[in-house]
Amino acid sequence: MTVMVQVEATVDRSKVEDAIEFLSEKFPEARVYDGCQNVTAYLNEDGETFVFIEHWDSKEQFENYMNWRQESGTFGTFLEMLVGEPNIRFFEQTRA
Repeated sequence: MTVMVQVEATVDRSKVEDAIEFLSEKFPEARVYDGCQNVTAYLNEDGETFVFIEHWDSKEQFENYMNWRQESGTFGTFLEMLVGEPNIRFFEQTRA
């Protein structure tokens, strides 16, 4: 069943443009990763809070993706741009 993943992250204000460029480079890889249906980034009006809305075939496939990003160092690079830790939440699609 499809899983929606919501990631909220606050980027250091001085690194917002760097983060946008970084995500622009990395999202195409995410979108073709096994199980990924879509990934979209939104920037809050505060100019520093990002929300990523991701749709995956399963939570396990998202976790496999995250393991790959951690092993490759990509996730660590992104974490260096943040103020605090990202908040990752999972939502299962309902039949409603």
